[in-house]
Amino acid sequence: MLGTLCEMTCDRGYRLQGRRSIQCLANRLWSGTAYCRRIRCHVLPLILQGRYTCTHGFFVDSRCDFTCSPGYRIEGEHSRTCQHGGSWSGVQPVCSDTDPPKIKCPPSRLKLADPGKLTAKVSWDPPAATDTADKFLNVVLVDQAPGTEFKEGLHVIRYKVYDQARNRATCKFLVRVKVKRCLELPPPLHGYLSCSSDGNNYGAACEYLCDGGYERRGTSSRVCQFNHSWSGSPAECVREYRVTQTSHHHVKS
Repeated sequence: MLGTLCEMTCDRGYRLQGRRSIQCLANRLWSGTAYCRRIRCHVLPLILQGRYTCTHGFFVDSRCDFTCSPGYRIEGEHSRTCQHGGSWSGVQPVCSDTDPPKIKCPPSRLKLADPGKLTAKVSWDPPAATDTADKFLNVVLVDQAPGTEFKEGLHVIRYKVYDQARNRATCKFLVRVKVKRCLELPPPLHGYLSCSSDGNNYGAACEYLCDGGYERRGTSSRVCQFNHSWSGSPAECVREYRVTQTSHHHVKS
């Protein structure tokens, strides 16, 4: 009817474009026009090493959920919602590499020293390291390197691995070097021993030597064998006997 005043409002998610109120004029036309335009939030930026999915695009009440690539974790909001005013709730999250790498050391090993030596050369393959996020990992050997001579006893070998985000993992294994030994040889009475290497280790040789005025009887030297026993049998030092010849003259009477 002439003079009717209409207030214009929009449904949720729409914004009024044009006049808020219009009137029916005497010329039987309305005093203006209005329409409702759908409210849209700006396009969310992509996040590195992650993605998002939205319930209904970038329109009001749409919720966008963020997920990260394997090996990465969300820092910040897990979701953002397009609000009635046309802005997103919260702040944009980031995907951070928080997963440490994995490293597997080789098994522990026992090595026997070679004959005549107190060390053993021990080798192994470097450990395998993996990470959910990175292909290039920095593996660091903390202790003695493979392929080198290890002294008698127990050695702890440690490895560390770092990924690009400086997350760290470690592993360790043992290297044991054993020297086979014989019981120590007692020196001969009136003599002494001269031994090579460490004196009673596998491969060591001991020579029997006698004091002045004594001579050796028996084996000259003995060797410590793999079965922990000495070769041969012990020698003795015996007093030298000088045989002097005297001539007897028979005198005829």
